[in-house]
Amino acid sequence: MNQHLNLFKLQPVIQDTIIGVVLSGGQSSRMGQNKALLSRCTPNLKQVLHHSIDQSMLYFTCQQLVQAGVNKVIISGSSAIYTDEIIADIAFNLAVPVSRVSDEQEAQGPVGGIASVLTAQTLETLNILNRKARYLFVPVDLPLLQAMDLAQLIQAGNVNKRAAHFEKQPLPLFIYDVTQAQKALQQQRAKGDGSVWYLASLLRSLTLLAPEPNHWLNANTPQEWAHAQAMINSAD
Repeated sequence: MNQHLNLFKLQPVIQDTIIGVVLSGGQSSRMGQNKALLSRCTPNLKQVLHHSIDQSMLYFTCQQLVQAGVNKVIISGSSAIYTDEIIADIAFNLAVPVSRVSDEQEAQGPVGGIASVLTAQTLETLNILNRKARYLFVPVDLPLLQAMDLAQLIQAGNVNKRAAHFEKQPLPLFIYDVTQAQKALQQQRAKGDGSVWYLASLLRSLTLLAPEPNHWLNANTPQEWAHAQAMINSAD
């Protein structure tokens, strides 16, 4: 796996800025606690580390994005838990700029987070050395996420100059053209359809063959999280 990652690292899209966005603005009501701060450690190790941020789902997702080749990370969500200290720790450990963008409106789902980030970043995007930024949006509740899959998505989207996602899975979603995405979001708001699938259809997103299905295992409930933890521990 590391060899594959290195191959992607050897072929970065250096003319463009790739911004990775962690979508973590959900209410986590079914989980009963903030999914972003769940620890991927085994129970014994969790006690030793005292729930350190570098074992959290938030950090893990940021880490996979950086390993996939993004050169900036944005945490999308309005939670007060995402303190400046936590963001600074993640930025220091991963050696990339990390910032947070709050949702413009609460309870709008992933599309609300996508819209908030693109709105907030428009001016900054225009000032990044006159380069056009591309965005990769990833939810925070994928405990078996693989950087290699994200790198494939980035590469396919850039080569084809299109938005891209994997089949049967609208997220992660790579957005190639911010202007096109903003127009699509306006159309989406006008129709009142807040699904990521509808956004992907408006973007005429490229659909890639899905890699290992377990990589997209969602953990939205304590039962799903326990199942994911068992798979993580068995892999270790």
